[in-house]
Amino acid sequence: MKTLFFSPSSAISVAAISLAASWAALPAAAQDEAPAPEVVALTEACDAGTAESCYQLGHLYYGGEGVSWDETKAAELYVKACEAGFEPSCADAGYMYERARGVEVDLTRAAQYYAVGCEAGETWSCVSVGRMHELARGVVADDAQAAHFYQLSCDGGDAAGCAYLGVLHEEGRGVSQAYDVAAQLYDRACYGDGMSYACSKLGFLTEKGQGVARDDRQAALLHSYACDSEEWASCRALGLIYEYGEAGIKNGRLALSMYMQACEGRYGFDAESCAFAGILLENGEVTAKDTKQAVKYFERSCEAGSGLGCGKLGSAYALAIGVEEDLAKSAHYSEIACERDNTVGCYNAGLAYGLARGVEEDLSRAFTYFQTACDKGHVYACTNLGDAYSNAKGVERDHQKAHVLYESSCEKDDGLACNNLAWLYRDAAGVVQDYAKALDLFVLSCDKGHIRGCYAAGYQYLFGEGIAKDKDQAEVYLTQACEADVQHACDLLDEEFGGFKFKKKKR
Repeated sequence: MKTLFFSPSSAISVAAISLAASWAALPAAAQDEAPAPEVVALTEACDAGTAESCYQLGHLYYGGEGVSWDETKAAELYVKACEAGFEPSCADAGYMYERARGVEVDLTRAAQYYAVGCEAGETWSCVSVGRMHELARGVVADDAQAAHFYQLSCDGGDAAGCAYLGVLHEEGRGVSQAYDVAAQLYDRACYGDGMSYACSKLGFLTEKGQGVARDDRQAALLHSYACDSEEWASCRALGLIYEYGEAGIKNGRLALSMYMQACEGRYGFDAESCAFAGILLENGEVTAKDTKQAVKYFERSCEAGSGLGCGKLGSAYALAIGVEEDLAKSAHYSEIACERDNTVGCYNAGLAYGLARGVEEDLSRAFTYFQTACDKGHVYACTNLGDAYSNAKGVERDHQKAHVLYESSCEKDDGLACNNLAWLYRDAAGVVQDYAKALDLFVLSCDKGHIRGCYAAGYQYLFGEGIAKDKDQAEVYLTQACEADVQHACDLLDEEFGGFKFKKKKR
């Protein structure tokens, strides 16, 4: 018998008077009803030291079968049977302590009882103690130990144990990362036992081709089954499949329906789905635009912990989409979004502190937010980070770092970055002065839609800065800038060409 962590005296105290004798304490009306023969027999056997009888009697009290429902008595009997050596009862004792059923909650004791029950072959107890180790409930977090218990459960045929073990293999926690092993475990729990959570997880691997061959239609089938079983993440995944036609059927309205179903689900919901529903309502591409309703979905998403939902809410307040403009709220939600790993939220928080929009100007803080967003791949944030280095905004001036950042963003089609890089070459800021290179970059900036690049290119062609003058090309670029309301460009057209005339073709 496995040694227990508590001596009998430290467990639930068991009444000295036998359970059979306790019937004399019942009210007169209850005494008229003789206990069922099974109850009498189990009580006598339990009092005589038969641990399994105490366990079975505990079940009767837990379910109110033949006796008055009494969870306190049930807990006492489960512990008595466990301490007397009937180890399957330890699993039930653990459950009572974890869920505060008839006793005060004690997660440490629950984990210890569950472990004994698991070793005795109660596979559901293995899952329970595994979850406690994985989630640090009553014990120190230990994924390897969680994997051990999940393996015992899975080996015993428990689908939940297989599924949770699959998650650890998928994520490489406590065990080596192995998508193929994860897929096999999910497959076993999904197809073998119909466990919807495992089907959902297998659906995601099938979408990505991780551990199994990629098959969008099979993924859709798995997510459909899981969604019908209220696995809300699968409803979201199914919505994305329909929105982008990944399984051969593209239907935006059906996608919106899936997102709404997942957002408004019973017994919990998927916060990301709320954000996706809000986005479709906001842009009006698949249904009538409803920005006010979109904001409600963003609010629900944000309140439930979604960085995307908070980020969209911050943008809504900044741009007055569905709500009145409120820059303070925009900054607030953008910061929350960034804390929740939303890249756009970090970028918008940087803009707020850099431009004093809803908060006091704080260039150092703006720099930090831009750095965070840039590290996550946000191109415009990298450009603004370059600007911070170039102009000593919240950080020491460093033209070399600015050059690297501008060049990277320019290559990723940010016209502003190309323009800023051009000025470094024009002004010899951290690089050898190169007017020809500057002109090429101003033209590239213009081609990418940054109108100030058009003006700079026109100016350089007009006055021949480091290059041969070309009034025809100057007129083309200055006209383009003037059309976009760059007043200096219009002024130059007036002075040099008699005003804005007509659009010429670029070379």
